[in-house]
Amino acid sequence: MKVASWVDLKPVLGQSFYVAPASKGTAALAEAGERFRATHGPDRFNYELVAPAHPDAGWLENVMRRLAYHCHSLDVPVPECAGVFVSVFYEDRMYAVTAKTFLETAAMILDVDLEDLALLAGAGEKRDARPV
Repeated sequence: MKVASWVDLKPVLGQSFYVAPASKGTAALAEAGERFRATHGPDRFNYELVAPAHPDAGWLENVMRRLAYHCHSLDVPVPECAGVFVSVFYEDRMYAVTAKTFLETAAMILDVDLEDLALLAGAGEKRDARPV
């Protein structure tokens, strides 16, 4: 029986542009959106997720694929994902990190090529990864 190994989310979460107690819920999400707009311009999408207590590589890869798909559906190519940030509820905190940072750091953790991920998870066509 193969046991899934946990992945450490600290490298991703440590690059958050906003952190708040998870108990602030909707208010924390609104504050994160304001902070994102102030430093990164208008947002197109806040990708919200709840991380399990012990995330494994399969969970992280699934999140990466779904996030890459959402970026493609918004017509913001991976890895830039301009205008997209990720709100991660983990333990008792909510962390907000740009989608670009999330994907790049998660790719390093899992040793995944982001270009391959973009092709697999996107709309099927290869796009130029310039910021919009």
